[in-house]
Amino acid sequence: MLDDRFARTASWLRSIDPSLTATRGSGAGYVSLDLPGSPGADYFFRVILTEHEYSLAAVLLSDPEAPMFWHQSFERLGAESLDLVEPGFRDFVVDVISHESRIIQHRGLLFHRFTCEVLRGEAWERVGGRILALRTRIRVPWTSARTQVYSAPPLVAATHPPE
Repeated sequence: MLDDRFARTASWLRSIDPSLTATRGSGAGYVSLDLPGSPGADYFFRVILTEHEYSLAAVLLSDPEAPMFWHQSFERLGAESLDLVEPGFRDFVVDVISHESRIIQHRGLLFHRFTCEVLRGEAWERVGGRILALRTRIRVPWTSARTQVYSAPPLVAATHPPE
């Protein structure tokens, strides 16, 4: 099942931009596709597929072995099939990789908070949820600043072929 979902997702990504290459990764219960980082980007995006969800994650280019520091999941929840959430996930991925994006890390006393924003015209808009990480439990990028901004130019053109 994961191999079929992987093949379908990789094919769909190539339909957005034929030059878009993804590197396959895998682990216990998941497969992933690492998208290339845009020139000048601080991070790259990783598509993660499990039996129960699709996720888009960001990983720092300076530490690709580190865990993701931001992600947005699309879970099956009440849906009969994960295939029902796939169109929303695809729209989300296209939205994020076809715009300039930034991930903002806010360092608090107990938590790090991460938000992802995309540039639409002249304004930044938050996409996805906020991610909270307990400072003592989860490895996050170190920063001495209260706020750290990571950025990435668009990976693909804003227009893409119909599905």
